Amino acid sequence: MAAGVKRSLGDGWYIGGGYVRVVNYSRGTVTRTEDRLRVQGGFSTDAGPFKLSGRLRLERRAASTGDEIGYRLRPNIKAALPLGKSDFRLFAAHESFLPLDDTDWGENAGHDRMRNSIGVSWKASKAISVEGGYLHQYRLPRNGRTSATDHALTFTLGVSL
Repeated sequence: MAAGVKRSLGDGWYIGGGYVRVVNYSRGTVTRTEDRLRVQGGFSTDAGPFKLSGRLRLERRAASTGDEIGYRLRPNIKAALPLGKSDFRLFAAHESFLPLDDTDWGENAGHDRMRNSIGVSWKASKAISVEGGYLHQYRLPRNGRTSATDHALTFTLGVSL
């Protein structure tokens, strides 16, 4: 479950915030929940034929498996290239995960993982956008943990009110 608000500041800049509840399952049983409050700021601008956008998100994280609060930065950068005169765009994006502190539920400060993605987006209307693509996630080896790589096909439906 996620909810958020965003306010334009003009000239392509915005600020926003929101809430996300993440529920982890194993064989149909809830193993952990996490509540994330977030604030973020970002921009969107034209760079030649590309639409360039980025944001810096700060999350306040509370997990059901511990008592401490964790904070994490999630910078993101994305470039999109229009495909002809259509409403379709080819995109590439990068996001890093940077925990700022150690917690009793297992978060450790430092660069934790990165996500890189490519795909196609479509602006179906002023209020509806659709995006599909490939996501490569890499967890860095740290704190005795080995590296891990995930591959995923993604689909996102966006609705703006």
